[in-house]
Amino acid sequence: MPDRYQNFNELSQNENAYVVEQNLVPNSTWLIAAPHGGNIESGTTEIARAISHACSSSYYSFIGKKEPDGGDLHLTSHRFDEPIALQLAASHPRLLCVHGILAENGEGAWLIPGGAYRQAQELLKQNLNGIVNLREETPLGKRYPGVHPKNICNRGSRGEGLQIELSSELRKQLLSNPDFLEAFSRNIADTLKNLD
Repeated sequence: MPDRYQNFNELSQNENAYVVEQNLVPNSTWLIAAPHGGNIESGTTEIARAISHACSSSYYSFIGKKEPDGGDLHLTSHRFDEPIALQLAASHPRLLCVHGILAENGEGAWLIPGGAYRQAQELLKQNLNGIVNLREETPLGKRYPGVHPKNICNRGSRGEGLQIELSSELRKQLLSNPDFLEAFSRNIADTLKNLD
């Protein structure tokens, strides 16, 4: 489904059912972000927050609160230009962005890693192997490479970051099982700590 708005300026002139949540950690190398949080891509705010706690990193979420059409607030990642997000991204070397894929893109609990930081992707795959089902594309063949230079995950000061696309079922499992969410977050934290 195409975005209703082309940029944040256009969105903010027509919508107000959203909030920005942030937690700046001094000297944090990573910014953990959920640019489609709240009811835009459900569960991504909570999962990003859990990962940020596990690795003591800065955190950001754009939280949609529009009912019933949260999807109206979705800006594709390479058009996501909310000012606080861009400012925080520029002040951190790297970003990890947490995204959610709609259930209509395929059943099951799985994760697709992406982003321009290839070394991070490979290490993440190693650390999450056996914990979650990793895929290169959705069951219906859709890919989420996340390599566009303007993708919010690649807007850190080093110009390459990481994104994870979580299926609807995986998000439900993580949010309904605190031990699973903790293990998942800890493994991602271990990955990020082993990267520059």
